[in-house]
Amino acid sequence: MKPNIALHIDELILSGFPPGDRYLICDAIQNELTIMLAERGLPSPMALGRDYPALDAGQLRLGPQSDAKTAGRQIARTLFQGFQSMGTGNEGR
Repeated sequence: MKPNIALHIDELILSGFPPGDRYLICDAIQNELTIMLAERGLPSPMALGRDYPALDAGQLRLGPQSDAKTAGRQIARTLFQGFQSMGTGNEGR
């Protein structure tokens, strides 16, 4: 049985995107994280079942031609990498 995961993103700062793109970006983040977690499983630190009140995944720079869906997928990948480093002292690096 696969575990249920509750992820709450309190704040996501999106500079350089039109305000109307926020829903496309958020949907793309959710879809990509769902795929990554289904394919790769929970990153080791998350599998321990602890709560992590914050994750600084650092900054992500996208090319000038990046659309909202591409941005969302890249953000999800960056977050997943941040999940993998939780508890290692490398958060946001």
